[in-house]
Amino acid sequence: MTFDHKNIPLINLKFKKIKKNVLVVGGGRWANIILNELILNFKNIKTIFIITKNKNIIKKLPTEIVKKISIQSNLNNINLKQITHAIIVNKNSDHFLTAKKIIKHKINILVEKPLVYKIKEYEILKKLSYKKRKLIHVSTPFFFAYYFFYIKKLINTDNAELTFEWHDPKNDRRHGILKKYDKSLNYLEDTVYHIYGILNCLFGKKKITYVSSKNFKDHGNLIFRYGEVKINLNCSRNQNKKRIRKIRINSINKIIKVNYSDDEKVILTLNRKKKNIIFNFCQKTLKYQLFNFLNTKKYSKNYCLNDIRNFDNLFYLIKNIR
Repeated sequence: MTFDHKNIPLINLKFKKIKKNVLVVGGGRWANIILNELILNFKNIKTIFIITKNKNIIKKLPTEIVKKISIQSNLNNINLKQITHAIIVNKNSDHFLTAKKIIKHKINILVEKPLVYKIKEYEILKKLSYKKRKLIHVSTPFFFAYYFFYIKKLINTDNAELTFEWHDPKNDRRHGILKKYDKSLNYLEDTVYHIYGILNCLFGKKKITYVSSKNFKDHGNLIFRYGEVKINLNCSRNQNKKRIRKIRINSINKIIKVNYSDDEKVILTLNRKKKNIIFNFCQKTLKYQLFNFLNTKKYSKNYCLNDIRNFDNLFYLIKNIR
């Protein structure tokens, strides 16, 4: 399925038509958020199978919802033939082996970033996706943020330049839950997934040309070209202040500033004129991403932008910044 931004904010999507058995692998912070989104928006899901040892994940859920959930400690305890779609949100280091095992059972997969640690692992999963004719989606939620679709109409790509400021505090609460950073992944690589999703939304699929980078464990900067557009990225996760998410877009006769540091509100500034967009990131972006994934019925040549077959560009970039 190709995600059509023309329908954003997608108020006509028929979430109730999603009637599937869904597998969620993981029981941590993001698994909790995904589970809440599934329960809130997809009322007719048959059963949600969760692979976790954390039984507290359903502690605060209503009884009628708990009846739809089956918690197991191991994938071997589930008949995978009854599953059509799986969401992998376990430890980053376990993503590859989990995805490899599930895709072999011909199940469509959505994997939270990072997809894998090694380029070789990416190539293996891509080959399995072709062989089994099933999709492996990579989580790029900002691709589904409709304010970027609005901005897209304002940009002239001739000589355009985008500067991203992406900074996180040491201790940050996301969607009401304290975020613990995985120190096994350097922050520049972690951030690049989000930037790639935003650029796909703004400009579609383009060739990436690496220019330069300085990459440290908790901060870094990167310069590359996305098609003809120059991209500058500065990021860190050791700020003592509030989270910062900003983009400055220099286009012909226009300076566009986007401040999306707040999950609830986005501030757009076009040539000094401000416009506020009320936007709950979790409630809107994730449900669109999940709908796009769960509505995937079959393997198609017209794959959507967050399918693994569209990520050669990203892994070329990751290879260069390491």
